[in-house]
Amino acid sequence: MTTPQVEKKARRRKGFLITMLVAVPLCAPDLQAGERNPHRLTCNNRTLEGAYAVSITGTRPAPVILPIFQGVPVGTIEQVTGVFILVFDGDGEVTLTNHVTVKGALSGLFPVFPENPTSGTYTINEDCTGSFTGAPPAPMLNNFMISSGGDEFHTIVVAPQQVMISGVGKKVNQEDSSRYSR
Repeated sequence: MTTPQVEKKARRRKGFLITMLVAVPLCAPDLQAGERNPHRLTCNNRTLEGAYAVSITGTRPAPVILPIFQGVPVGTIEQVTGVFILVFDGDGEVTLTNHVTVKGALSGLFPVFPENPTSGTYTINEDCTGSFTGAPPAPMLNNFMISSGGDEFHTIVVAPQQVMISGVGKKVNQEDSSRYSR
């Protein structure tokens, strides 16, 4: 290439670089705030109003009473899977209904709440993340994120530390939802 061509190419690169150095910082706050995303979902406690079918899988300490195996040390970690219904009231209260099935690798089919529903509280942040806590006998802290416009959420147990369970909740259709209300 000749010297004029090299100089012309260098000027174009310099112009592009200056444009990028000016444009990117000016646009970055808008991009971070999500103002340029017309599909941004803003959430609150009403986003998860209604009944959700939840499936879980992970590990936990086996229950103290193991009906199948004798001599298993207390606190032995077991694989667990389960399904249940959570009902969010839209105002910060969540109820675990008595429609619960949880099976552990050591404990077998274990009725967690066989007779009475139990409730706890939940909070949803504007960015569609949140947390919920169950009441005793299962005072677990769960963090979650909402997807599919509020029709689904993904959750993990963050406390107690020994419980490593994740799950997905999917909204139950409106006709079925009334059966699970309190």
